Amino acid sequence: MFFDILLEKVNTKAEAIRQVIEKNNKLREFIFNEKIKERLAKSADLDELLKPSLSSTDWRVYEHCSVVTQLYSIYENFVEELIKDWLKNLPNIIKSYTELDDKIQ
Repeated sequence: MFFDILLEKVNTKAEAIRQVIEKNNKLREFIFNEKIKERLAKSADLDELLKPSLSSTDWRVYEHCSVVTQLYSIYENFVEELIKDWLKNLPNIIKSYTELDDKIQ
């Protein structure tokens, strides 16, 4: 059951990342679409807001690096929680320290 809860957390966070990527793709498409930019250029504030501060490629590179870092963090936390749970339950599994495998001792 503990494993299921941890796995659900991982899935929820990974889904959030997927949704952010999807939104960023749509926003990038919108910002770099010349036809849309021409129609909206009449509004100076909106034009300034939509003016990209970096290229589409640079934006993607930054986004991908952020996603990799976030996914690493999610899975690192997942593994830490599994190890904590395993160590907490170890006395119920192994009654004596000498019963442990040499590598674990």
